[in-house]
Amino acid sequence: MFKFARYFFTVFLITTIVPLVLMFSWNHHQMERMMKEKNQFFVNFGSKELKRSIQQYLKIRESFILEKILDLQTKKVTLKKLQNIFQTDKIELIYNKKINKVESYYETINSKFSNKPELYNVLVVPYEVSNIKGIKIAEKVNLDQLHPNGPFDIEIFLGNKTDKNSFVEVIKNPIFSAERQPPFMKNKKFPPPPMFVENPEKVKITDNYGKTIAILLIKHTNMPAPPFFKPARGFNPPLPGPGHNIENELGLLILLAGSVFSLLMGFYLNKNFINPLLILSNALKQVQRGNLSFELDTHIKQEQIMGIFNDFNQMIKGLKEKDTLRKSFVTNLTHDLKTPLIAQERSLGMISKEFEALGLKAPCELAKGLEKNNKHLLRMVNLILESYRFDSENLNLIISDINISELINNCYEKLNPLALEKNIQLLNNIPNDFPLINSDITSLKRVFLNLISNSIDNIAQNGKVEISAEICEQFIKIFVLDNGSGIAQEDILFIFDHYYTGKSGDRKIGSGLGLYVCKKLIEIHHGEINVESEINKYTKFIIKLPLKSQIKDKKE
Repeated sequence: MFKFARYFFTVFLITTIVPLVLMFSWNHHQMERMMKEKNQFFVNFGSKELKRSIQQYLKIRESFILEKILDLQTKKVTLKKLQNIFQTDKIELIYNKKINKVESYYETINSKFSNKPELYNVLVVPYEVSNIKGIKIAEKVNLDQLHPNGPFDIEIFLGNKTDKNSFVEVIKNPIFSAERQPPFMKNKKFPPPPMFVENPEKVKITDNYGKTIAILLIKHTNMPAPPFFKPARGFNPPLPGPGHNIENELGLLILLAGSVFSLLMGFYLNKNFINPLLILSNALKQVQRGNLSFELDTHIKQEQIMGIFNDFNQMIKGLKEKDTLRKSFVTNLTHDLKTPLIAQERSLGMISKEFEALGLKAPCELAKGLEKNNKHLLRMVNLILESYRFDSENLNLIISDINISELINNCYEKLNPLALEKNIQLLNNIPNDFPLINSDITSLKRVFLNLISNSIDNIAQNGKVEISAEICEQFIKIFVLDNGSGIAQEDILFIFDHYYTGKSGDRKIGSGLGLYVCKKLIEIHHGEINVESEINKYTKFIIKLPLKSQIKDKKE
C-alpha cells in the first residue's frame, strides 16, 4: 500500500482540499456581501425608526404639557409659577397674538452658559385668561430619548451641515454598546467583523417653517443585534441575502464544479482501488477458511493492482497443488490404516468373548478396553476419509423418505451404553407420526450420531440430551439440546471449520473433523446448521433441512 501513498495523497488534495478551498473562498465572499447588506438594512431601518422617534418625542411632550395646562385653566397664572411647574425658564406668555391651535416643533436656542445653540422642542398652546392669549413652552431635548432601539450610533449636528463646527455629540444605545453586551456576547473571544456600511443615513429635523435646524447622522455600531431585536411592524424592506448577479452565479458554478469533480474522482477511486482492495480482502478471508476453489480477475487497468492479483492467483495455485498432495497422502494413509483397524476390531471382539466364556474377568476387561480404543481410532480414520470425500465431490447419496423420529431412536440405541455410564437421559420429543423428510439416511445418521456423542462427551453426570423438531413452511427444524458445559462465543464462529481444535471452557471441541463433516453433509442437502450456547448452561444445535430433497439421487 505504501506504493500508492503519493498517488492517494495527490488525489486526496485534488478531490477534497481544492474544492473545500474554493467553497470556503466563495462562502467568505458571499458572507461579506450578506453582512454588508444586513448592516445597511439595519441602518435603513434605524433611519425610519429615528424619524418616527423624532415625531413621537414631540407627541409625548405635547401630551405631558397639555395635561398640566388643563389643570391651570380658569386660574390666574404667572410666569414664575409656570417656570416652577415645568422646571424650565424657557417659558413665554403671549399677549398680542391670538393662538387658535396647539403647535409643536423643534428649534435651536443659544445656551446662556456657553452661548452655543442647543436643540429644544417647543409647544405653543392657546390660554385665554385675562389678557393672556397663549403660552409658549420650550424644553431642551433629551437626545438619548430620540435614539431608537437598534445597533446604531447617532451623530448630532446643529444647522444644515455635517461639518466639524456643527457637531454636537454622539448618542449611543446603551443596550448595544460594548460595555452593555449580553453575557453570550461578552464571552466571545473574537472581535466583531469589520463594518461594511459605506453610506450612513441622514435624518433632518426642521422647525415650524420647514428650515433644517439639525441633522442626525445614523451609523451602524458594528455590534451584532441580540435575539430580542426585531424591526417594528409595517417596516418591510428587502431582506438581506445573496442577489441574482454574476458573482453569485460564478460562485455556484465553482461549488457545482467542485462537487461534480469530487464525485467523479470518488467514483474513479472506488472503481480502480477501493473495490479491488475489498475483493482482495474477501479473497484472503476465503483462503483463511480453507477455500481455494477460486481465482481473481486480472483484467484491470491499474498495473499495480493487476500485479497483486496475479501474485495472489499464483499463490492460490501453489496452495492448491500442495493441498492436493496433502489430501492424496492423508487419504492413502488413512485408507491403509482402515483395513488393519477393522481386522483388529474384529479380533479384539472375538478375544474378549473367549475371555468372558472362560471366566477370565481381568483379561476380558482389558480386551474390551482395547476394542473401545480401536473403535475410536477407526472412527477418526473414517472422519478423515469422509472429510476428503466431500472435497473431491465423490459422495454417493441415496435419497429416500425418512421417519426422523425412528432415525433418532436408532442413534440413541447405538449411543445408549455411553449415556448409561454417566446416567445421561436421552430424550426424543419428535412424535412417530411426524412428517417424513426426503434425504439420505446414512448422511443424516452420521450427523446425529456425531452431535449426540459430542453432547454425551461434554455433559456431566445426570445430564440430558433432548431432541425436538418443528415444521417451518417447506423446511424442518431439528433441535439438539444438552445441558453441558457450553461453548464460548469466540469459538462459535469457527466451530464448523476444518481442523478447528479449540476448547471452550470445559467443552471439548475435538479433532475439528466431526462438526466439519456435519456441516458439509447438511449443506449437501441444501440445509444449514447453526449453534446457540451459553457457558455452563446449555448448547443447542439447530438443523434446517428441506422436506423435499433438492439433490439428485446418486446410487452406486
